[in-house]
Amino acid sequence: MLAKVNGLFRLTRDCELKYTNDSKAIAKLGLACSEKYGDKETTLFIDATAFSKTAEILNQYAGYKGCQIFLTGKLQTESWQSQDGSNRSKVSMIIDGFDFVSNKDSSHTQQNQQMQNNRQYQQNVQQGNDMMNNRNGVDSCNIPEIDINTDEIPFNRGY
Repeated sequence: MLAKVNGLFRLTRDCELKYTNDSKAIAKLGLACSEKYGDKETTLFIDATAFSKTAEILNQYAGYKGCQIFLTGKLQTESWQSQDGSNRSKVSMIIDGFDFVSNKDSSHTQQNQQMQNNRQYQQNVQQGNDMMNNRNGVDSCNIPEIDINTDEIPFNRGY
């Protein structure tokens, strides 16, 4: 079983989105998180990977260096052999979910781009909801009413 992790991270580099031969999206991210206690600060750097729709959404809406994002995922150990023959390993994260927080750069241009991206995302979500509500041409207004005598319902208490 892999360890689960939840945390607030900042991207250390732009997201790298690639597709497999069978068109599945894979996003590679560099992350940093830090903690201050007293006059000391500890920073953790970690690589992360997202797949499929999660990868595409992260790349489109939060895939730039400096973006702050709340991530949930699983930790795993990656092992390999370096060119000099030594065994190497690192801990990385497989992203399961995310929430948008804010961006580091508060410049007007970046804020406008983020707002446009958020509007486009909301439009896409609304279109999907509209399609689900109107699937197969079923109109909820044409559903026939059922005549029910409330006196015949055994659990009806009259309220």
